[in-house]
Amino acid sequence: MKPIIKQFLAPAVTGLTLILASTSVLAAGPAPAPASEGRVYSERVGAQTSYRLYEVGRSTPKQNKVYKPVGIYVGLGYALQDVNGADLDAATVKVGVEGNDYFSGELRGGMGLSDDDGVELDRFVGLYGKLLIPNSSHVTPYVIAGYTHTELTVAGNSDTGSSLSYGLGMDVQLTKRSSVSAEAMRYYDNGGATIDGLGVSFEVLF
Repeated sequence: MKPIIKQFLAPAVTGLTLILASTSVLAAGPAPAPASEGRVYSERVGAQTSYRLYEVGRSTPKQNKVYKPVGIYVGLGYALQDVNGADLDAATVKVGVEGNDYFSGELRGGMGLSDDDGVELDRFVGLYGKLLIPNSSHVTPYVIAGYTHTELTVAGNSDTGSSLSYGLGMDVQLTKRSSVSAEAMRYYDNGGATIDGLGVSFEVLF
């Protein structure tokens, strides 16, 4: 090839190469930002565009943990209580505060509905804390502990006492605002005297 042709052809080829390269970059558009740079980018899914916020050092979208809302609940129930071998029926009422997924507190009261061999449960009142075991089902097991004051009538004589209380139970969610519970409880254990109970109740959350 003649030197004068080479002199004009080389710059032309170089210029054409640069033009083609620039056109490819413009057609491709800006490169998406890496997920770890903390930038907002969009994803096209069908006809919709969704946006996700990525934080520095993270490779997955930021997610907010959902907690159970604080609420006050009330309940009515029945308990079969064993008072030193005497089987007694009792009606119970409770008012509680549900703080989160793991803990709630309750104030309970009850009165006897029957007597057995001269033993009557006049009334009891107690304050308790419940440690809940959350899971993905509608059944929530729990451990309960607190303090109970009890008033009894034995052979016509009044007898009162207070004791630490503890037990196990489970809540079964019926709807968003209602549930039933079942539990086994030792209400009283002092000086050789014991009061054990098996109870069920219905609760409504406000």
